[in-house]
Amino acid sequence: MSSSSEEPGFIPLGSYKWPAMPTQETLRRLIDRFSHRIANRFQEEQEPAVAKDKLHRVTRSVLDNVVSPPSCGPLARELEKTVAAHQASSDPLTRSMLVVLPPCDRSCAIRSWAEQNGHQILEPPARSELIRSADEPLPDLVGDGMLVVPRLERWFLRHHEGLDRLRQLLAALDHLDRPCVIGCNSWAWRYLVAATDADLILPNAVTFQAFDAERLHHLFSETVDRNGMQSLRFRLSDSGKDVMAVDEDGKLKNDYFQTLAATSLGIPWVAWHLWRRSLRSENGDALANADEAIDQQLDDQTLWIAALDEFRLPGSSRQAALLVLQSLLIHGELSESDLATTLPAQGLSALLPALRTAGFIERDGDSYQCHPAAYPSIRSGLSAAGFAVDRL
Repeated sequence: MSSSSEEPGFIPLGSYKWPAMPTQETLRRLIDRFSHRIANRFQEEQEPAVAKDKLHRVTRSVLDNVVSPPSCGPLARELEKTVAAHQASSDPLTRSMLVVLPPCDRSCAIRSWAEQNGHQILEPPARSELIRSADEPLPDLVGDGMLVVPRLERWFLRHHEGLDRLRQLLAALDHLDRPCVIGCNSWAWRYLVAATDADLILPNAVTFQAFDAERLHHLFSETVDRNGMQSLRFRLSDSGKDVMAVDEDGKLKNDYFQTLAATSLGIPWVAWHLWRRSLRSENGDALANADEAIDQQLDDQTLWIAALDEFRLPGSSRQAALLVLQSLLIHGELSESDLATTLPAQGLSALLPALRTAGFIERDGDSYQCHPAAYPSIRSGLSAAGFAVDRL
């Protein structure tokens, strides 16, 4: 399937169109929920294409070769197009542009775009400095060319003394006489608008267009091709259907990618983690040795796509867990001590390992962050519990 000849641009914040589930999948999920309480007498059991007990989780070495992170090229091109149009049409009073992206972006798309184009990047202060006095001056922002602040969420802590540095930066950006692109995750932006009226200084935020079935299919196909795995097949474990298959007109033959787009909320890095997490193999022994001969072992092989795992919050500490997850979404990543600073007094020593075991968070060094594959479940859980959610 070929991509559109013209890259779409970014859209105003609030215009995001959440991908919808295919009708059949929506009905299936309703039936599944119902069948937990009442035996389903209206459907016949069908044998899956491959038995569940024959499937093995794919080793990380294979995943890194077969489904390495997709290129952020599409987003970089769309952002470049949007920035160019903004700079060509804006007046001197609106030279700054805010780009709001969903959380859990491990590749930091805005920083990658800035580095590719040679733009100056403003590095954030250490988190340990954020609750100190804001009397210390900012780095010199004066210069030529584009200035990029990749992650505004790294400039504050949700603490009564943790916003001074952020306010100082916003005031400086408001008086800056050079073009500037500011990135911020959607949960942090929601918080900053409520806490600091940041939208009065940065009023015209944009975000990317949701990745629907066709865009995800093209993105994943490019990734497989780039890794030299064109002979590899990705099939649904229940039906055996090849999810990459298209008809003579280039249309997808099944609705897998439509389901994935809806489940991932149209976020490409979330979709990639969900896809990667669901891959299984019938040949566990061969795949375990993939470091030795990855190309030979996977040639003409099939990787099976299993049903997605469910994420379940620790039952006895649900409210405390939601507060932790909300704070991690707002800040992107936090050490345990910084996380404790942003929360009501509570013990984290047992809760953080429990959330890691349940798959909601992961640790990188001494920092914790939400797992991208768990993000849709986290967002749904926060919304159901009455927390204010992000806006795209």
